[in-house]
Amino acid sequence: MSLAKLTSLSTQTLSLLLERQRLATLPPFGTQSTTTTSSNLHIPQITRNMKQLRKGILDLETKEGRSQAVTLLRSQYDRMRGMLGEDADFVGIEGFAEDKPLVPVPAPVAVAEGNLIEAKDVVVAAGGEEGHLAASSPSGSKSASGSSTPHGEPGEYFARDRRSPSSEPVYTPYTDDPEAGTHPSILLQEQRRLMGDQDERLVGLSHSVNRQRDMSLQINDELGVHTGILQELDHDLNGTESRLLHARQRLGRVAKGAREHG
Repeated sequence: MSLAKLTSLSTQTLSLLLERQRLATLPPFGTQSTTTTSSNLHIPQITRNMKQLRKGILDLETKEGRSQAVTLLRSQYDRMRGMLGEDADFVGIEGFAEDKPLVPVPAPVAVAEGNLIEAKDVVVAAGGEEGHLAASSPSGSKSASGSSTPHGEPGEYFARDRRSPSSEPVYTPYTDDPEAGTHPSILLQEQRRLMGDQDERLVGLSHSVNRQRDMSLQINDELGVHTGILQELDHDLNGTESRLLHARQRLGRVAKGAREHG
């Protein structure tokens, strides 16, 4: 899959996640909880997109190496996976095994003289490297006997280090994340104001249509009057034409008689 297709798929998946997250913030309407509905919204499509996106990123990284575009796509993938929270593990969306920098682990202090505390299986890197730390208190030291690891027991200290992070989903903010929605009461007032303005405009439009109708009726009456006048004029013209024809015939007979007797 090309870089352009991966970018398009990532954008589409992000839109689905933002819509799902947006629905979860809306107040519930009716008896059904919005959280239950939003948790299942677009999950099948998001799961398919995420798995396809992960496979495409790995294939692209195999071909081109860890380029800047691949790094950005991996970061985007991890953020979108974090937006799913516990649902990501439930639907089987895997993450990337990132290399973590080596972090120093403080050595524990013995709780009593002569006691040797050994910490095993302390993970210092994401690759699974294990370190063994051993510390013994110096002979005759009284200050060491008074100090202890956090919460009293060293076993708890290292168990807490090996404990997995919080299971609560971490939502990483995005720059294109929509702003918090307006309160429903404010939206309702704004909608009522807009509907009031629309009603006023519709009333004005109704008055204008009525005036246009009255003007059309008046114009129709005037056209009827003009039609009657034109019909009368046509009748008068026909009578005038008939009289002129008779007069022409009489003049013809007079002219003929004058020629015969002339």
